[in-house]
Amino acid sequence: MGAITLSMWLTLLIGGFGLSALLVLAALRYSRARGLVDSPGARRSHASDTPRAGGIGIVIAYLCVLTMLAWLGLVPALIAWGLTVALILVAGIGYLDDHQPQKVGRRLLVHAFAAVVLTASLLGASQEGWSWLTALIGVATLMVAINFSNFMDGSNGMLCIQTMAIAALLMLLAIMAGNVALALLAALLVATTSGFLPFNFPQAQIFLGDVGSGALGMLLAALGLHAFVAGSVNGWLLLALCSALWLDAGLTLLLRMLTDRRWTTPHRSHLYQWLLRRGWSHAQVAFLYLAWTLLFVLPIILLSTAGWLPELAALAIVLGGGVAAWLAGRLTLRRQARRHPSQLSMHANRPPRSLT
Repeated sequence: MGAITLSMWLTLLIGGFGLSALLVLAALRYSRARGLVDSPGARRSHASDTPRAGGIGIVIAYLCVLTMLAWLGLVPALIAWGLTVALILVAGIGYLDDHQPQKVGRRLLVHAFAAVVLTASLLGASQEGWSWLTALIGVATLMVAINFSNFMDGSNGMLCIQTMAIAALLMLLAIMAGNVALALLAALLVATTSGFLPFNFPQAQIFLGDVGSGALGMLLAALGLHAFVAGSVNGWLLLALCSALWLDAGLTLLLRMLTDRRWTTPHRSHLYQWLLRRGWSHAQVAFLYLAWTLLFVLPIILLSTAGWLPELAALAIVLGGGVAAWLAGRLTLRRQARRHPSQLSMHANRPPRSLT
Protein backbone atom coordinates (compact mmCIF):
# COMPACT_ATOMS: atom_id res chain seq x y z
CA MET A 1 0.00 0.00 0.00
CA GLY A 2 3.06 2.18 -0.31
CA ALA A 3 2.53 5.70 0.96
CA ILE A 4 -0.43 4.86 3.18
CA THR A 5 0.94 4.46 6.72
CA LEU A 6 -0.68 2.82 9.73
CA SER A 7 -1.23 6.20 11.36
CA MET A 8 -3.11 7.39 8.28
CA TRP A 9 -5.36 4.31 8.38
CA LEU A 10 -6.09 4.87 12.06
CA THR A 11 -6.79 8.56 11.46
CA LEU A 12 -9.20 7.68 8.67
CA LEU A 13 -11.07 5.07 10.73
CA ILE A 14 -11.19 6.98 14.02
CA GLY A 15 -11.89 10.33 12.36
CA GLY A 16 -14.65 8.92 10.18
CA PHE A 17 -16.26 7.18 13.14
CA GLY A 18 -16.08 10.24 15.42
CA LEU A 19 -17.36 12.72 12.85
CA SER A 20 -20.21 10.42 11.87
CA ALA A 21 -21.23 9.84 15.50
CA LEU A 22 -21.30 13.58 16.23
CA LEU A 23 -23.39 14.28 13.14
CA VAL A 24 -25.82 11.45 13.93
CA LEU A 25 -26.25 12.89 17.43
CA ALA A 26 -27.06 16.26 15.86
CA ALA A 27 -29.50 14.55 13.48
CA LEU A 28 -31.18 12.84 16.43
CA ARG A 29 -31.80 16.17 18.14
CA TYR A 30 -33.01 17.75 14.90
CA SER A 31 -35.44 14.90 14.17
CA ARG A 32 -36.88 15.07 17.67
CA ALA A 33 -37.31 18.84 17.42
CA ARG A 34 -38.97 18.62 13.99
CA GLY A 35 -41.13 15.62 14.84
CA LEU A 36 -39.55 13.39 12.16
CA VAL A 37 -40.57 10.05 13.65
CA ASP A 38 -41.70 6.65 12.43
CA SER A 39 -44.74 5.43 14.34
CA PRO A 40 -45.53 1.73 14.88
CA GLY A 41 -47.83 0.18 12.30
CA ALA A 42 -48.92 -3.02 10.60
CA ARG A 43 -45.94 -2.97 8.22
CA ARG A 44 -43.31 -1.84 10.74
CA SER A 45 -41.16 -3.84 13.15
CA HIS A 46 -40.83 -1.38 16.03
CA ALA A 47 -43.11 -0.76 19.00
CA SER A 48 -42.68 2.96 19.76
CA ASP A 49 -42.25 6.30 17.98
CA THR A 50 -38.64 6.52 16.76
CA PRO A 51 -36.86 9.46 15.06
CA ARG A 52 -35.71 8.89 11.49
CA ALA A 53 -33.24 10.39 8.98
CA GLY A 54 -30.18 9.64 11.11
CA GLY A 55 -28.35 8.45 8.00
CA ILE A 56 -27.66 12.06 7.09
CA GLY A 57 -24.80 11.89 9.61
CA ILE A 58 -23.14 9.06 7.65
CA VAL A 59 -23.58 10.94 4.38
CA ILE A 60 -22.08 14.23 5.54
CA ALA A 61 -19.18 12.51 7.31
CA TYR A 62 -18.41 10.43 4.21
CA LEU A 63 -18.47 13.49 1.98
CA CYS A 64 -16.20 15.48 4.30
CA VAL A 65 -13.52 12.79 4.53
CA LEU A 66 -13.86 11.95 0.82
CA THR A 67 -13.08 15.58 0.01
CA MET A 68 -9.95 15.39 2.15
CA LEU A 69 -8.82 12.14 0.48
CA ALA A 70 -9.27 13.69 -2.95
CA TRP A 71 -7.41 16.85 -1.87
CA LEU A 72 -4.50 14.68 -0.68
CA GLY A 73 -4.48 12.87 -4.02
CA LEU A 74 -5.31 9.49 -2.48
CA VAL A 75 -8.55 9.12 -4.46
CA PRO A 76 -8.77 10.10 -8.15
CA ALA A 77 -10.52 13.45 -8.54
CA LEU A 78 -12.96 12.13 -11.16
CA ILE A 79 -14.11 9.29 -8.88
CA ALA A 80 -14.42 11.64 -5.92
CA TRP A 81 -16.46 14.07 -8.02
CA GLY A 82 -18.82 11.34 -9.26
CA LEU A 83 -19.30 9.93 -5.76
CA THR A 84 -19.98 13.38 -4.34
CA VAL A 85 -22.59 14.35 -6.92
CA ALA A 86 -24.34 10.96 -6.84
CA LEU A 87 -24.35 10.81 -3.03
CA ILE A 88 -25.80 14.30 -2.74
CA LEU A 89 -28.54 13.41 -5.24
CA VAL A 90 -29.51 10.07 -3.70
CA ALA A 91 -29.25 11.24 -0.11
CA GLY A 92 -30.96 14.53 -0.99
CA ILE A 93 -34.09 12.97 -2.45
CA GLY A 94 -34.12 10.51 0.45
CA TYR A 95 -33.89 13.33 2.99
CA LEU A 96 -36.76 15.13 1.28
CA ASP A 97 -38.75 11.90 1.42
CA ASP A 98 -38.03 11.59 5.14
CA HIS A 99 -39.59 15.04 5.60
CA GLN A 100 -42.40 14.74 3.05
CA PRO A 101 -43.13 11.61 0.93
CA GLN A 102 -41.98 12.06 -2.66
CA LYS A 103 -43.56 10.52 -5.75
CA VAL A 104 -42.00 7.21 -6.82
CA GLY A 105 -41.34 8.51 -10.33
CA ARG A 106 -39.44 11.53 -9.02
CA ARG A 107 -37.28 9.39 -6.77
CA LEU A 108 -36.47 6.92 -9.54
CA LEU A 109 -35.59 9.76 -11.91
CA VAL A 110 -33.11 11.19 -9.39
CA HIS A 111 -31.68 7.73 -8.74
CA ALA A 112 -31.23 7.18 -12.48
CA PHE A 113 -29.45 10.50 -12.97
CA ALA A 114 -27.17 9.81 -10.00
CA ALA A 115 -26.40 6.33 -11.37
CA VAL A 116 -25.49 7.74 -14.79
CA VAL A 117 -23.19 10.37 -13.27
CA LEU A 118 -21.45 7.89 -10.98
CA THR A 119 -21.07 5.22 -13.65
CA ALA A 120 -19.61 7.78 -16.08
CA SER A 121 -17.06 8.94 -13.50
CA LEU A 122 -15.97 5.40 -12.59
CA LEU A 123 -15.65 4.35 -16.23
CA GLY A 124 -13.92 7.60 -17.13
CA ALA A 125 -11.30 7.03 -14.43
CA SER A 126 -10.70 3.43 -15.50
CA GLN A 127 -7.56 2.46 -17.35
CA GLU A 128 -9.10 -0.77 -18.61
CA GLY A 129 -11.52 0.70 -21.14
CA TRP A 130 -15.28 0.22 -21.17
CA SER A 131 -18.28 -0.61 -23.34
CA TRP A 132 -21.90 0.49 -23.50
CA LEU A 133 -22.88 -2.87 -22.02
CA THR A 134 -20.66 -2.19 -18.99
CA ALA A 135 -22.22 1.25 -18.64
CA LEU A 136 -25.77 -0.14 -18.74
CA ILE A 137 -24.90 -2.83 -16.20
CA GLY A 138 -23.38 -0.17 -13.96
CA VAL A 139 -26.43 2.10 -14.06
CA ALA A 140 -28.84 -0.81 -13.50
CA THR A 141 -26.74 -2.18 -10.63
CA LEU A 142 -26.66 1.17 -8.84
CA MET A 143 -30.42 1.72 -9.16
CA VAL A 144 -31.23 -1.80 -7.97
CA ALA A 145 -28.80 -1.49 -5.04
CA ILE A 146 -30.30 1.81 -3.89
CA ASN A 147 -33.81 0.38 -3.76
CA PHE A 148 -32.87 -3.08 -2.44
CA SER A 149 -31.02 -1.38 0.40
CA ASN A 150 -34.18 0.56 1.21
CA PHE A 151 -36.16 -2.70 1.23
CA MET A 152 -33.71 -4.29 3.67
CA ASP A 153 -33.70 -1.41 6.14
CA GLY A 154 -36.33 -2.66 8.57
CA SER A 155 -34.46 -4.30 11.44
CA ASN A 156 -32.22 -2.55 13.96
CA GLY A 157 -28.58 -2.64 12.91
CA MET A 158 -28.92 -5.27 10.19
CA LEU A 159 -28.28 -3.08 7.14
CA CYS A 160 -25.44 -1.20 8.89
CA ILE A 161 -23.74 -4.40 10.06
CA GLN A 162 -24.02 -5.95 6.60
CA THR A 163 -22.65 -2.76 5.03
CA MET A 164 -19.68 -2.74 7.39
CA ALA A 165 -18.95 -6.44 6.81
CA ILE A 166 -19.14 -6.19 3.02
CA ALA A 167 -17.09 -2.99 2.92
CA ALA A 168 -14.45 -4.50 5.22
CA LEU A 169 -14.12 -7.56 2.97
CA LEU A 170 -13.92 -5.31 -0.08
CA MET A 171 -11.17 -3.35 1.64
CA LEU A 172 -9.16 -6.54 2.20
CA LEU A 173 -9.68 -7.67 -1.40
CA ALA A 174 -8.63 -4.21 -2.61
CA ILE A 175 -5.45 -4.33 -0.50
CA MET A 176 -4.65 -7.76 -1.98
CA ALA A 177 -5.18 -6.31 -5.47
CA GLY A 178 -3.12 -3.19 -4.72
CA ASN A 179 -6.03 -0.81 -5.32
CA VAL A 180 -5.30 1.94 -2.77
CA ALA A 181 -8.24 4.19 -3.68
CA LEU A 182 -10.79 1.38 -3.38
CA ALA A 183 -9.35 0.25 -0.05
CA LEU A 184 -9.57 3.78 1.35
CA LEU A 185 -13.13 4.31 0.14
CA ALA A 186 -14.21 0.97 1.62
CA ALA A 187 -12.49 1.73 4.94
CA LEU A 188 -14.22 5.10 5.04
CA LEU A 189 -17.61 3.42 4.58
CA VAL A 190 -16.84 1.06 7.49
CA ALA A 191 -15.82 3.99 9.70
CA THR A 192 -18.75 6.30 8.97
CA THR A 193 -21.34 3.51 9.19
CA SER A 194 -19.93 2.36 12.52
CA GLY A 195 -20.49 5.89 13.85
CA PHE A 196 -24.23 5.42 13.34
CA LEU A 197 -24.46 1.89 14.74
CA PRO A 198 -24.45 2.74 18.50
CA PHE A 199 -27.56 4.88 17.94
CA ASN A 200 -29.42 2.08 16.17
CA PHE A 201 -28.32 -1.24 17.68
CA PRO A 202 -29.40 -3.20 19.62
CA GLN A 203 -32.04 -0.63 20.62
CA ALA A 204 -32.88 2.05 18.06
CA GLN A 205 -32.71 5.66 19.19
CA ILE A 206 -32.94 6.74 15.55
CA PHE A 207 -33.45 5.08 12.16
CA LEU A 208 -31.39 5.52 9.00
CA GLY A 209 -34.36 6.84 7.04
CA ASP A 210 -34.41 6.91 3.25
CA VAL A 211 -31.48 9.33 3.32
CA GLY A 212 -29.32 6.64 4.93
CA SER A 213 -30.58 3.41 3.39
CA GLY A 214 -30.37 4.71 -0.18
CA ALA A 215 -26.92 6.17 0.44
CA LEU A 216 -25.53 2.93 1.87
CA GLY A 217 -26.88 0.91 -1.05
CA MET A 218 -25.40 3.34 -3.54
CA LEU A 219 -22.00 3.41 -1.84
CA LEU A 220 -21.75 -0.38 -1.66
CA ALA A 221 -22.68 -0.69 -5.33
CA ALA A 222 -20.23 2.09 -6.24
CA LEU A 223 -17.38 0.30 -4.47
CA GLY A 224 -18.30 -2.94 -6.20
CA LEU A 225 -18.53 -1.26 -9.59
CA HIS A 226 -15.18 0.44 -9.04
CA ALA A 227 -13.62 -2.92 -8.11
CA PHE A 228 -15.12 -4.56 -11.20
CA VAL A 229 -14.12 -1.81 -13.64
CA ALA A 230 -10.58 -1.65 -12.24
CA GLY A 231 -10.26 -5.44 -12.43
CA SER A 232 -9.56 -5.73 -8.69
CA VAL A 233 -12.38 -8.19 -7.88
CA ASN A 234 -14.23 -10.65 -10.11
CA GLY A 235 -17.85 -9.68 -10.78
CA TRP A 236 -19.18 -13.07 -9.66
CA LEU A 237 -17.41 -12.69 -6.33
CA LEU A 238 -18.92 -9.23 -5.88
CA LEU A 239 -22.35 -10.74 -6.45
CA ALA A 240 -21.63 -13.44 -3.88
CA LEU A 241 -20.30 -10.92 -1.37
CA CYS A 242 -23.59 -8.98 -1.23
CA SER A 243 -25.80 -12.07 -1.39
CA ALA A 244 -27.29 -11.69 2.11
CA LEU A 245 -28.99 -8.50 0.94
CA TRP A 246 -29.94 -9.21 -2.65
CA LEU A 247 -31.10 -12.79 -2.06
CA ASP A 248 -33.67 -11.69 0.52
CA ALA A 249 -34.77 -8.60 -1.41
CA GLY A 250 -34.70 -10.22 -4.85
CA LEU A 251 -36.40 -13.50 -3.96
CA THR A 252 -39.10 -11.70 -1.97
CA LEU A 253 -39.78 -9.33 -4.86
CA LEU A 254 -39.88 -12.23 -7.33
CA LEU A 255 -42.26 -14.22 -5.13
CA ARG A 256 -44.64 -11.30 -4.84
CA MET A 257 -44.64 -10.87 -8.61
CA LEU A 258 -45.29 -14.57 -9.21
CA THR A 259 -48.16 -14.63 -6.70
CA ASP A 260 -49.81 -11.53 -8.22
CA ARG A 261 -49.26 -9.36 -5.16
CA ARG A 262 -48.73 -5.63 -5.43
CA TRP A 263 -44.95 -5.67 -5.22
CA THR A 264 -44.68 -1.85 -5.49
CA THR A 265 -46.50 -1.28 -2.17
CA PRO A 266 -44.96 -1.54 1.33
CA HIS A 267 -45.13 -5.02 2.86
CA ARG A 268 -43.65 -7.33 5.50
CA SER A 269 -42.74 -10.30 3.34
CA HIS A 270 -38.95 -10.26 3.66
CA LEU A 271 -37.30 -13.10 5.54
CA TYR A 272 -35.97 -10.80 8.26
CA GLN A 273 -39.46 -9.33 8.81
CA TRP A 274 -40.94 -12.81 8.95
CA LEU A 275 -38.36 -13.87 11.56
CA LEU A 276 -39.11 -10.80 13.68
CA ARG A 277 -42.81 -11.61 13.64
CA ARG A 278 -41.99 -15.13 14.79
CA GLY A 279 -40.22 -13.87 17.90
CA TRP A 280 -36.61 -13.35 16.82
CA SER A 281 -34.92 -10.30 18.32
CA HIS A 282 -33.36 -7.61 16.12
CA ALA A 283 -29.92 -8.69 17.37
CA GLN A 284 -30.56 -12.32 16.44
CA VAL A 285 -31.67 -11.34 12.95
CA ALA A 286 -28.66 -9.05 12.43
CA PHE A 287 -26.21 -11.75 13.56
CA LEU A 288 -27.93 -14.38 11.42
CA TYR A 289 -27.30 -12.32 8.28
CA LEU A 290 -23.75 -11.52 9.46
CA ALA A 291 -23.10 -15.23 10.04
CA TRP A 292 -24.20 -15.93 6.46
CA THR A 293 -21.67 -13.42 5.12
CA LEU A 294 -18.74 -14.42 7.35
CA LEU A 295 -19.23 -18.17 7.78
CA PHE A 296 -20.54 -19.13 4.35
CA VAL A 297 -19.78 -16.41 1.80
CA LEU A 298 -16.28 -15.52 2.99
CA PRO A 299 -14.86 -19.09 2.85
CA ILE A 300 -16.26 -19.54 -0.65
CA ILE A 301 -14.64 -16.26 -1.75
CA LEU A 302 -11.33 -17.36 -0.24
CA LEU A 303 -11.59 -20.68 -2.07
CA SER A 304 -12.29 -18.79 -5.27
CA THR A 305 -9.22 -16.58 -4.86
CA ALA A 306 -7.23 -19.80 -4.40
CA GLY A 307 -8.34 -21.11 -7.78
CA TRP A 308 -12.00 -22.07 -7.48
CA LEU A 309 -14.08 -20.86 -10.42
CA PRO A 310 -15.94 -17.62 -9.42
CA GLU A 311 -19.01 -18.82 -11.31
CA LEU A 312 -19.17 -21.93 -9.11
CA ALA A 313 -18.80 -19.74 -6.04
CA ALA A 314 -21.77 -17.61 -7.07
CA LEU A 315 -23.85 -20.73 -7.83
CA ALA A 316 -23.01 -22.15 -4.41
CA ILE A 317 -24.14 -18.90 -2.79
CA VAL A 318 -27.50 -18.94 -4.61
CA LEU A 319 -28.20 -22.60 -3.82
CA GLY A 320 -27.04 -22.17 -0.25
CA GLY A 321 -29.25 -19.12 0.15
CA GLY A 322 -32.33 -21.04 -0.93
CA VAL A 323 -31.54 -23.91 1.44
CA ALA A 324 -30.81 -21.51 4.33
CA ALA A 325 -34.10 -19.65 3.83
CA TRP A 326 -36.00 -22.96 3.77
CA LEU A 327 -34.29 -24.21 6.93
CA ALA A 328 -34.90 -20.90 8.72
CA GLY A 329 -38.59 -21.17 7.89
CA ARG A 330 -38.83 -24.78 9.06
CA LEU A 331 -37.00 -24.13 12.33
CA THR A 332 -39.09 -21.06 13.09
CA LEU A 333 -42.36 -22.89 12.43
CA ARG A 334 -41.27 -25.71 14.72
CA ARG A 335 -40.40 -23.24 17.48
CA GLN A 336 -43.76 -21.51 17.02
CA ALA A 337 -45.56 -24.87 17.15
CA ARG A 338 -43.87 -25.80 20.43
CA ARG A 339 -44.65 -22.44 22.06
CA HIS A 340 -48.19 -21.84 20.77
CA PRO A 341 -49.61 -25.07 19.29
CA SER A 342 -53.25 -24.02 19.54
CA GLN A 343 -52.59 -20.60 17.98
CA LEU A 344 -50.63 -22.14 15.11
CA SER A 345 -53.46 -24.59 14.42
CA MET A 346 -55.98 -21.76 14.43
CA HIS A 347 -53.89 -19.77 11.91
CA ALA A 348 -53.39 -22.86 9.75
CA ASN A 349 -57.17 -23.23 9.35
CA ARG A 350 -57.70 -19.56 8.59
CA PRO A 351 -57.89 -18.43 4.93
CA PRO A 352 -54.67 -16.76 3.74
CA ARG A 353 -54.60 -12.98 4.11
CA SER A 354 -53.01 -10.62 1.61
CA LEU A 355 -49.82 -8.93 2.81
CA THR A 356 -50.39 -5.85 0.68
